[in-house]
Parts: sequence; C-alpha cells; structure tokens
Amino acid sequence: MPAPGPKPGHGRVVFDARFWEADLASSTPQARTAAHAWRAAVEHDGVPLTQLRACDPDARDTTRLPGCAKVYIPAPAGDWGAVLRLARNPQTDHSALYVIAFGHRHPPAGRRTSVYQLAHRRLHPPGT
Repeated sequence: MPAPGPKPGHGRVVFDARFWEADLASSTPQARTAAHAWRAAVEHDGVPLTQLRACDPDARDTTRLPGCAKVYIPAPAGDWGAVLRLARNPQTDHSALYVIAFGHRHPPAGRRTSVYQLAHRRLHPPGT
C-alpha cells in the first residue's frame, strides 16, 4: 500500500540519506533529538506550508540559495533548521520538498558550519 500523501496545507518532504546521515553525524545530541522528531512528523504529515520561509537568494553570508526554503526546528524559532528545495520527481511526476541540509541556523562565529553554508556547498560544489 502506498504511503499516504501529506495533510492538506502541508508539503511532501523527501530525505537524501547521504546528506541526512552526514548532517546528523556532525550534530549535537540535542540537535539530533530535534531532527528525529521533526523528520517523524513531516514523514507522516508533511511540512506545514506556513512554516516554510524563503531563503535569501544572495545572502549577506555569501550563500546563494535561490528557489530554496527553510524551516526552523523546532518550530517556530528553534536553533536548528533545514533547507529544502522544491523539485519534481521524474519517476513519479510528483513534486516534493527535498531536504538539502540540516544543521545549526546561526552557530557562534568559528564554531560550526551553518545549515545555509552546508546547503550552498551542496548546490554549488567547487569547480561548478
């Protein structure tokens, strides 16, 4: 039996296991707990569209995330976040929000890479 679709007013979320596991491996225990709770909720219901915020296409921190959205974890203004990108799966012809990165939204200077920097690196690998 196919998985149910997202609830009304929610978007379907797809996780890339490579990115997700890498991001969790470098996260704190508190971040992992928040991430697992968020993932369980959005895999069941989808992400509430009201929680999506547009990423700055050209941010002050030099990240470029055009067409991406972010969510704060836990909602409404948690310390962690996920960056997502809307895309169509050519195999199913359904659109979904693909998680590009999970991590600390604004880590202290010099402490960690932000979720926005992770997403930028994945969208714009060196040499492209």
